[in-house]
Amino acid sequence: MMSRYRNSPVLGKLPIIICREGLYFIVVMSFVIVGAMLREINLLILVAGMMVGTLGVNLVLVIWSLRRLEIVRCPPEEVCAGDALSVELRAQNNRRWFGSWMLRLEDRITRVDNPQHPERLQVQTLLPHVPREGAAQTSYRGRLARRGVYRFGPLHVSTFFPLGLLGRSKFIEQPQTMLVLPRIGRLSPRWREALAADRTEGATSRRKGRSGGEFYGLRDWQPGDTKRWIHWRTSAKRGKLAVRQFEQPRDPDLAIVLDLWLGEEPTPRQHDMVELAVSFAATVAAEQCRLGGRRLLIAATGKQPFLVHGEANSALLQDALQNLAQAEGADDSGPTALLETAKKQARPNARVVLLTTRPEGSTAEPETSADAESLKITVGSQQFEEMFAVE
Repeated sequence: MMSRYRNSPVLGKLPIIICREGLYFIVVMSFVIVGAMLREINLLILVAGMMVGTLGVNLVLVIWSLRRLEIVRCPPEEVCAGDALSVELRAQNNRRWFGSWMLRLEDRITRVDNPQHPERLQVQTLLPHVPREGAAQTSYRGRLARRGVYRFGPLHVSTFFPLGLLGRSKFIEQPQTMLVLPRIGRLSPRWREALAADRTEGATSRRKGRSGGEFYGLRDWQPGDTKRWIHWRTSAKRGKLAVRQFEQPRDPDLAIVLDLWLGEEPTPRQHDMVELAVSFAATVAAEQCRLGGRRLLIAATGKQPFLVHGEANSALLQDALQNLAQAEGADDSGPTALLETAKKQARPNARVVLLTTRPEGSTAEPETSADAESLKITVGSQQFEEMFAVE
């Protein structure tokens, strides 16, 4: 719509806009004035004066409408990708004698954290009336499809009231940023089945020599128990073997390691795989923190590797989502070092899930099949599609 208007070079620095209708009006007025001067017809002189007066009144009113007018934008601090975004605009009129009418507000939203995939949106809304010494508000709604950091501004305010021949506009430099969190999807029962199967294998491995919890007593030796946990002093007293028994927690801890791999010349599909991996991790974190009762660790490779861990609660979820929102893929050597660090940070009973965007069979992808407590998922595989869906 802005192509219909142009800034007037005659009025210099005043941000005055001549509308198309106003341009037609000025052309007709010019003919009337020239005719009145050449023919000396009183009626034409009267009509020319009325037209000049009309244009002058419109000019004064649009200039006055934006004086001492303050507009404040109130966006949310955070929102998830794909969720409804509502931004409130509040206008305060500090004039004593004149209100503002028909204010058109234009705002810009730009993604700033990823220059390779910038997103620029422009929205418009209308504020019908701001009373004198009063306030009014309006809002606009939309959706941001991708996670990341977005910047608002500048805010453009314009009015063409009352005649629509001339208008005035001004830019309000009010830069604000907002973090768009990863999209939260839906986990299918296949994900829980995979963790349950992994838990069974983990229990078998602990019977072969790994402790899964805190020591709380002794029991008789059974076939399959490791010799490392035999309590020799008690065995000597009883005359038969006794082994240490460890408490098995009902809800084992969970560690999610994201291998956000991108090729040297990443394709759109590879970028989509990174987005799916981040969304999957965010969904798992949201579910685990909602259930509580365990510790959660989330780590990711990429341009800015990170690792967060702690009790599964709202504070940890907030920290994890903020890091995931700004995670970016990279062409690195692999997640082996981060995977080992995650295993050291997590408790011995933790289930480690490696989520990788590398093609299956990649040489840089660590083998986790030998580790009974690790589960490897390739983004885009049939296994992944059966576990996770983005709504």
